[in-house]
Amino acid sequence: MFNRVKDALFQRKRAQRASHCHEGALKQLLRSPTPSINTKLKDVEFLVADLEMTGLNPSTDKILSIGTTLISNKEIDHSSATHQLVFQDNVDLANSAPIHRIFNQDVTQGVSLENSLTAFLQQLQGRVLVLHHAALDKRFINTALAKLYGTSLLCHTLDTLQIERRRLQQQGKEAHQLDLASTRARYGLPNYTAHNAAIDALATAELLLAQLSHIDANNDLTLSYLV
Repeated sequence: MFNRVKDALFQRKRAQRASHCHEGALKQLLRSPTPSINTKLKDVEFLVADLEMTGLNPSTDKILSIGTTLISNKEIDHSSATHQLVFQDNVDLANSAPIHRIFNQDVTQGVSLENSLTAFLQQLQGRVLVLHHAALDKRFINTALAKLYGTSLLCHTLDTLQIERRRLQQQGKEAHQLDLASTRARYGLPNYTAHNAAIDALATAELLLAQLSHIDANNDLTLSYLV
């Protein structure tokens, strides 16, 4: 009963936000049904995403690429993977290019930020968003959406960093070294080349499945346990 009330309130908040949203992909998403928190985790479809940016400040830095992959039935759908470079002009990549290996000639051939986010929002319909260090990526996403649509994203989101923090604390362990590579290493997952949005989205998807194999081994938990 309590979860049904929470579902109803969440959907109402999405509808209210949609009423203040400019026409486009975000309004369509906010008006669409969202997975109930009573849904078993094994039955949830997850859109796992990663962003590469020029820096850490969404007010001054830019989104350079968006990578996504889909998890369905607790399996990664590798055919669903996407990687879009975002068009940027006259952007200074001197400090960030050595990290993500995205250069000016790459972003000048990318698609517009609006088109990139439209594709992302369409993929997100009916799914739960998954990020590693969600607070950072969502700040960039919401800054961009506010400029395009006049409001921000409202969706169920899982953060593999916070899931790991909670899991370690429940075990009485110190929650440190929560970066993607270190967290994956605790599960015996291989070390991938970091700072490519498509690879990091895949790495995050693999990490989520490893975490779920520990916390939901019997497939009993619902989405409410993590959101």
